[in-house]
Amino acid sequence: MLRDKWYRRSAEAGNHYACFKMGRLSEQHYDFQEAERWYERAAAGGRSLHALLAGKLKAQRGAYAEAEPFLREAWEEGYGEPHGTEAAGYYGLVLHRLGRLAEAVEPLEEAALSWDEDVRPRYSRDDLTVLARMMDPQQELEKVNAALAD
Repeated sequence: MLRDKWYRRSAEAGNHYACFKMGRLSEQHYDFQEAERWYERAAAGGRSLHALLAGKLKAQRGAYAEAEPFLREAWEEGYGEPHGTEAAGYYGLVLHRLGRLAEAVEPLEEAALSWDEDVRPRYSRDDLTVLARMMDPQQELEKVNAALAD
């Protein structure tokens, strides 16, 4: 499409919003690596949503150390934003996987409280690819609490 051509041209020139749009387009085509690259460039513009999207995709591929600064920013700056619950969940997941169990409790508790109301409705129940990649904050919290109890 002509629109996508102009978004790409603007993104390659450094426009953060166009980078975000290219990330969305890549994600719709299930090209998660390409989406991650675009979201990372978009996050340089300072928006917590863009940081969440970059960090989430990094976390989903297991790059927890790379994801941590993006998700910390998304969680700290995104409080009260529509994406705040998802930022809390993925930040808690990353902290857990990095072995920072005590730090993981607060964001995971926050995410577990309202994940089903705040996050799940944003994603199609028919999109099994996206749903299979999604974390479960309640399950992650239970693992953290069990590890802390040992």
